[in-house]
Amino acid sequence: MSLKMVEDAGKGSCKRPEDQIDISNTDVVTNLKRLNAHNDGIYTKITKRFLADPEFLKLAYVNIKSKDGNLTPGGDPAKVTLDGITEKWFKESAKKIELGTYSFDIARRIDIKKNASKNTRALTIGNPRDKIIQKAYQIILNEIYENKDKVFLRCSHGFRPNKSTHTALKQIKTE
Repeated sequence: MSLKMVEDAGKGSCKRPEDQIDISNTDVVTNLKRLNAHNDGIYTKITKRFLADPEFLKLAYVNIKSKDGNLTPGGDPAKVTLDGITEKWFKESAKKIELGTYSFDIARRIDIKKNASKNTRALTIGNPRDKIIQKAYQIILNEIYENKDKVFLRCSHGFRPNKSTHTALKQIKTE
């Protein structure tokens, strides 16, 4: 995910019937742009500056809310989805992260059939609210590794924003 996508997500608000979640505060995006390594390339206070900030968690939420898989309940018996998420959840989760007491819920494991075969493969479905925290981590790591430190080579395509097997094959063909 590029910082441009994060900025675009930070410009609107997501209206929920239960509770309006306002993400118009772009200070989190500004702080992310200012993220710099302090000593010997070490980034410090990331948890306190970003993950323990409810506004940053809201930004992560906006980036995942429209994906179909996030409407599926995870492994918990309460069958929690992103529906009904409130301002209170963001504040409580941020506080738990800051205190180091946040705990990811159990993931649900199901077997799905493979195409044109009687065999099945395992599929693990995580709790959608945990995916908000995971997306927040991903946003930070992408900013560090893709934009700040530029760790990856141009020819590295695996699990990177705007990179895929298609872009790898295209690069092989043209270069």
